[in-house]
Amino acid sequence: MRCQSARLATSAPRLCGLAGLSALTAATLLLAACGSGGISGSSPWRSLGSPGLTSFAFTSATRGWGLTFGSPGVMATSNGGRSWQSCTGTIVGAPRQGAGALPSTIDQLKQPLQVICADADVFVAYDDRPPLGGGLASQPATSRSGVLVSGDGGASWRPCLTLAASQDVVLYLSAASTSDLWALCRSDASGTTMPRSGPTFLLRTSDGGRHWARLRANDLGVAGLPGNLAEPLVFVSATQGWSTWNDAPAPLLRVTDNGGQTWSTPAQVEYVPVGFDALDANHAWTATGMPHRGAQVSGLYSTDNGARTWASDPAFAGVSLAAVYFANSSHGWVVAAGGGDAKTQGIYATTDGGAHWARELVPSSASWPSEGWQFCRAGDSLFVGSQTVAFSRPLPTSVH
Repeated sequence: MRCQSARLATSAPRLCGLAGLSALTAATLLLAACGSGGISGSSPWRSLGSPGLTSFAFTSATRGWGLTFGSPGVMATSNGGRSWQSCTGTIVGAPRQGAGALPSTIDQLKQPLQVICADADVFVAYDDRPPLGGGLASQPATSRSGVLVSGDGGASWRPCLTLAASQDVVLYLSAASTSDLWALCRSDASGTTMPRSGPTFLLRTSDGGRHWARLRANDLGVAGLPGNLAEPLVFVSATQGWSTWNDAPAPLLRVTDNGGQTWSTPAQVEYVPVGFDALDANHAWTATGMPHRGAQVSGLYSTDNGARTWASDPAFAGVSLAAVYFANSSHGWVVAAGGGDAKTQGIYATTDGGAHWARELVPSSASWPSEGWQFCRAGDSLFVGSQTVAFSRPLPTSVH
């Protein structure tokens, strides 16, 4: 959920001071000049504990929630992510037997899938069906997927969405405000967690989850999994939204201007999206990290006209990226996976809308994952991490 909106400079990203060089040569010099240790000076980033988190979200600089595989699946932190404990909040208002039955505490959920925060409210999408395997024949007919919400800091949780059919699963949540949320779902006869086939459908609530409406059957018209598991669905307002998918035979970006009632297909970035961020209906960024159809081009692409056209950022031409986040039109960050190349992997920042990028010094890490990265902002703090490593930093005062 974004609370700010700003205009992005209309000029294409450029590399000042490197005129006369090819884009790739200039980009190589820019990245290499930072060195493997990052920029000089102290690091703005602090290393955090990361107990194998598959999803995380923060409501403040100190209070956050994370999900893990296995038990306990829901974790909480009260010190900005330096340490995590099992969240044992009580699930209220849910049956203990029959269809949609849930355990008494949230740490007993079989498969928490995603956590998001909208101001002080925390939403957890879950799949209470047996994980991966066996199909519908092995599953209790009462098993369901849905969403839980807490408005009291995780002390109690209540169901705000329970899918009616046992073959349906919530894939992803997006929130534009505490009232406006969307649940991207899929119906799949195999009954496996995170199904890879079957029609998608989109649910929308305008009252914080008390009532949901199904917008259309097979709304997005695609069969593949979301191309970017961190941000496949981004709503920047009650009406404006973006969706990125990795669908055969090509990746697919779609946009909506009516809250998801209908979707259109704008100009495409012909590379597999692994990171995506949008400020509003016009300004968005997509990070690509792997080739598509044999092409070896990866990097960062931006649009300032609602995806009618895209501009590639020469600073990251050929660099495998993993995540992107822009706090406003000027300040942005990307995670470079590097494809195992220590000379390029790291966190890069811009303060001028992408005209210049510099690697930011981060605490030393034993590993630098190539995928699974996500950004999260809470107030004046920015968090970034994957399953094995996580960092946080205060946002520059110019962003506040």
